[in-house]
Amino acid sequence: MNQDKTFLDKINKSFLKSLKNFDFYDRSPHWEKITNKKNFENLNELENFRNNKLSYGHDDSNYYTKDTFEEEIKILINEIGEKYIFQNLKKKNIGNLKNFFIFNNRSIDPGDLHLIKYFFDLEKYIFNNCDIKIVCEIGGGYGGLTEKIINKYDCKYIIIDLPETNCLSTFYLSKTFPNKKVFIYSDFTNNILNKKVLDENDIIIIPPNVEFREIEIDLFINTRSMMEMKFSTISKYFELIHKKYI
Repeated sequence: MNQDKTFLDKINKSFLKSLKNFDFYDRSPHWEKITNKKNFENLNELENFRNNKLSYGHDDSNYYTKDTFEEEIKILINEIGEKYIFQNLKKKNIGNLKNFFIFNNRSIDPGDLHLIKYFFDLEKYIFNNCDIKIVCEIGGGYGGLTEKIINKYDCKYIIIDLPETNCLSTFYLSKTFPNKKVFIYSDFTNNILNKKVLDENDIIIIPPNVEFREIEIDLFINTRSMMEMKFSTISKYFELIHKKYI
């Protein structure tokens, strides 16, 4: 219990530090509305974040009906195959999701379906053709896609997201990968992500204001959040992406 309290205190420290240094102009009107509906004052609720609305806006699982689930999984099976889907389903219920569906005697997290499709495309077009050692995901959500990539590939993983969302991914990925070194914003002595930090850790979870130095990123990922951002915010990210050596 003391370890859990220390862990949650660290996440809270990182969250408060992120808020203090965060440029709120970079938060889109879409996410402003979403974050205003959540209460991050009590991070003890992170244990149930997938059923207490803390993951609202980042997690599709609770919006599926039986009919929409059955329709989507049939489409996905036709496209990528049942075997691939079952191989990449979540193994743990971190966050205590309640909205599961049964298919072929398997209990399935419906939000896994679009994550598995993203992963299938990334494998087909990127990982199967390139040697990827460092990934940076812009808008990683609670860490669902990160989990699938790290489960299969030995790579360093950086997530850039809003302070509230980083609470979720820190909790989720730390619980999912207890043997991985997870570095978060409260661990920084300055505001710089450099090669030393990357070499000494496996997963780095940061807000947008952290500066990158001496790092070569092999793959940037954004699945579906840039269309909600302000143009000025997108421009900042593309400036980062276009630098081969940072």
